[in-house]
Amino acid sequence: MQTVNRLFALTIFMFYLGYAQSQVIRGVVFDVETNQPVEGANIFIKDTYVGTVSDQRGRFTILWTGEYPITVQITFMGYKNFERTIHEPKNMMVALLPQVLEGEKVVVSGTRGLVEQEVQSKVESVSLRKIEQRGLRDISEVLQEMEAVTITTTEVGKQYISIRGSNFNEVSVYMDGVRLNRAIDGAANLAGVDISNLERVEVVRGGATTLFGPGNFGGVVLLYSKNPDKNRISFARTVGITEDSDQDLTGALTMKIGPLGLGGRYSGKSRLYDGRTLYTTIFNNVNSSADLKTSELSVRYLGLKNVIEFPSGAIISSDQTEVFQGAFSGSLLNTKSWYLHGGTRTWRWEDSFFSNISRDLTDESALIKLRKSTTFKNLTATLQYEEEVQSYAAKQFITDSYTAFSWSDSAELNQTDRGFAGVLNYQAVTPAPTIELFKMEVGMRRSSARYSHEQTIHEYIGPDLNKTVLYDFDSSVPLTTFRLGTYLEGQFQGNTIIVYFNQGYNQRAPTLNDRLLWGSTFEQTKDYYTNIEGLKNAAEGAYRATLENQLAELSQVIESMAEGLAKEYATTSEANAKLMLNMENSLIFSSAELGLGIFRSHYLDKIAYQEIQNNLIAPYNVLTAWLNGFEISAMLLSWNNQLQVNGSFTRIFPSDNAVFPNKPGSMMNLRVDLRKSWYHINLSHVYLGKQDYLRGGLSLQALDPQNSTNITVSVHKQIWLFNLSCSYAIRNLFSNESTVVQPDSGPFNYYESHRELLTFKLSFTEK
Repeated sequence: MQTVNRLFALTIFMFYLGYAQSQVIRGVVFDVETNQPVEGANIFIKDTYVGTVSDQRGRFTILWTGEYPITVQITFMGYKNFERTIHEPKNMMVALLPQVLEGEKVVVSGTRGLVEQEVQSKVESVSLRKIEQRGLRDISEVLQEMEAVTITTTEVGKQYISIRGSNFNEVSVYMDGVRLNRAIDGAANLAGVDISNLERVEVVRGGATTLFGPGNFGGVVLLYSKNPDKNRISFARTVGITEDSDQDLTGALTMKIGPLGLGGRYSGKSRLYDGRTLYTTIFNNVNSSADLKTSELSVRYLGLKNVIEFPSGAIISSDQTEVFQGAFSGSLLNTKSWYLHGGTRTWRWEDSFFSNISRDLTDESALIKLRKSTTFKNLTATLQYEEEVQSYAAKQFITDSYTAFSWSDSAELNQTDRGFAGVLNYQAVTPAPTIELFKMEVGMRRSSARYSHEQTIHEYIGPDLNKTVLYDFDSSVPLTTFRLGTYLEGQFQGNTIIVYFNQGYNQRAPTLNDRLLWGSTFEQTKDYYTNIEGLKNAAEGAYRATLENQLAELSQVIESMAEGLAKEYATTSEANAKLMLNMENSLIFSSAELGLGIFRSHYLDKIAYQEIQNNLIAPYNVLTAWLNGFEISAMLLSWNNQLQVNGSFTRIFPSDNAVFPNKPGSMMNLRVDLRKSWYHINLSHVYLGKQDYLRGGLSLQALDPQNSTNITVSVHKQIWLFNLSCSYAIRNLFSNESTVVQPDSGPFNYYESHRELLTFKLSFTEK
């Protein structure tokens, strides 16, 4: 407690010291022809690294503590550069002039453009440059603080995301356009993301996005890597104070020579996810870009390797991932707004860790997109061709430790989704005196998922072959996504009101893992039913009644499995409203926002799972299911935008915990962010309500609500061409459990433990 008191006393002192020195430059950036605000314009003070970007209403704020006069520069693609010299802090009205010249560089930012077209979706964007100042080291920590998002971490450090109560394989995660979701089960392991290489992260909520492939019932996560924009050398080091095995190290080099850019980064991190076993991850990535007159090219490579060190000291390499990506955007064949992207992801695992199992697994996917956008007056049309190939190859040999029974399983599964998507957007500026902006969107995606399954299962009793099961078949599943939405922005008594909604439907083919489990468990489920039936015939009383109920459940599972696995179908609706209060006349508050949203998803043939003997999980279709909920969010800015308070609360209502397992019924987060001159203080709190931990439809444990309070104090200083920063972070401030775990302390979760971290960063950037 004494340490906490000193920390807050230091915070208050630094706040008043910085407040006395800072001077504020405010302004609004707008289009001189349309008189509409320009969002995302780059505003910076010339010959410095001080700058910001304009918000959705074109507003910006810069804190400047240096001498005057200074020159403010404003740039944005498609507009002439703006410069103005000022001699004192002031409010600026900046009118940008559109610029369309022969040979002008026209760049379409690919995935960013997709988000802008999803105007009726709820999108949250976070700059990773600001996040790094808080000592957050894993992307899961960033996402956990975002609205309606929960992260689940396994004992081996795998991190999976859920949005609005969705299952983990119902959220697509893209890094620079490459989908990171595994082919086998559709889940994306966020532990494979190097946060130090990212520029920003965006979360698109909602189940009917049309330009991101099929089956995203929960939403989409978009990760953007840093671009080699300057000659720069950087180094960062994080040291765990509570546990010295808790370490991070990263170094990067970028070069910019005319239109060519080249960058490379090496990163490593080590974690005691289960409190005992040390997991070390090594990241390598290289990226290059070329800014041509009318287009932009980029090529990226990411390599990841995990190493496991057991408490005994034995070191075993576990798995390896490689990602390749290439993209083109700009003008093609004398026409503008083209985007071409291709990428591959490969994951390999080979092990014989345990005496009763050996595995050789390969999980691969390849994705290609070709997109063209056209604008005519108030209409923007986008047409996209997309093809994704997924494959999974597995060789496994498993021995029952207690009997002479064993089996070998060899399988090759492939699925190709090939289709077209189109989105038509209509936009009207000031269609009525009190309405500033009206948008409408209609989108559709049609594709066909072709699936092939080749699997051979050999069962043995002792050395003798007992049974062989063969699966060899092909199937083709048509998939459709449809979406209709509107967006309205207007003024009421000087305040801004935004209302938007979308409605649509989405379809998803069974994952390769679902198909694989079906092939592995259908016959065994029938055998299990026969065994239970024999026990029932010999049983009496309450035990007989229990077995009869179990047989009734198994009968429904077998009946569903007998027809194969059907595709899942979801209809989704959501409505959102945001009130942005005008507080320009307030001496304390700069602005405030209040948001409210409701969402509803109804499913047909939702895939669920039933545990049977030998710890096998059998998939089957549930006729109907639903997942409804609501969200509340708020933001408050004060002291010239130097203090920011964000909060959100989400409540979900699933039809069945067995269909949507391991999700808290309520989620809440609160963030207080103070930035003054050369220091930064952040306080965050995350709350997850009660949940039942299920496996295979069976409840194993009731989990109590989880609370996590974190605080970070950091300082930043630029000396000539050197940028220095240091941060001290306390994760789970009020927890007594550290990463040092006693043998009798039970299950352990690294992200729920108390940790103290010290981070140093140094970069050298050429002017």
